[in-house]
Amino acid sequence: KLLSFRFITFALNYFQNFNYQDTTAQNVVLDYKLASVGQRIGAAAIDTLVYGLYLFLAFQLVDFWGLFDDTENTGRETLFFLIVLPIILYYPLLEYFFGGKTIGKGLLKIRVTNLEGKPASVSEITMRWLLRSIDVKIGLIIFIISSFCFKSWSNIGSP
Repeated sequence: KLLSFRFITFALNYFQNFNYQDTTAQNVVLDYKLASVGQRIGAAAIDTLVYGLYLFLAFQLVDFWGLFDDTENTGRETLFFLIVLPIILYYPLLEYFFGGKTIGKGLLKIRVTNLEGKPASVSEITMRWLLRSIDVKIGLIIFIISSFCFKSWSNIGSP
């Protein structure tokens, strides 16, 4: 029981906002809140819903107009690429043009900044975008390994 109590306490603290304090090169102390894991997961879920809805509507329109029916293979591939391109560039474009916010981050009032609290630069946003797939794969690997470590195939936090 003590271990489960400590785990619950840890989990609750982990989902709260963290305060971050940093001193800049000009000896100015910055103190701001970091987004909690719950806010980040919520923003990612909203963004996933947004581009899932976009893909659903785009392919419904393509099917309605019959655009895949009359085109050759090259035309289909090009059309598919043009439909999927906004999804591929969703995070970097929105984070750059909307001051570090995507639709999900905007709804949850969080944004991407650099360590000094300023808006992220193009190179920082590009690096985040390129490394995003690695983060997702590492998280998936951790989830799969941890699911094999427990006796039942239920959630990690389930008794």
